Amino acid sequence: IRDVERSRGLGDVYKRQVQGGYPPYMYTWYDQSGLIIDSGELSEEGVVSIEQFPAESTTYSFSVIDDCLDQLFEESTSVIVENEALSVSLGNAIVL
Repeated sequence: IRDVERSRGLGDVYKRQVQGGYPPYMYTWYDQSGLIIDSGELSEEGVVSIEQFPAESTTYSFSVIDDCLDQLFEESTSVIVENEALSVSLGNAIVL
């Protein structure tokens, strides 16, 4: 399993490539509190993803197990949300 990409748009998309072991695979995404965000079955090797809209720093965990129930993989991804302050300098201009 590997991190394929994290892309930004309206939300953040987190993708994981699942390969090896014995399909089908059962996967689960968790939030930092351990609550399930998404879960499902992947019938063959491939990519699973979630789209999230974190307002503050958080952690997402991903867990997958193969059909023989003997190969378990778990991984966490930390997301740091930085709120950049917007600064505007108008010099001597008057704004109405």
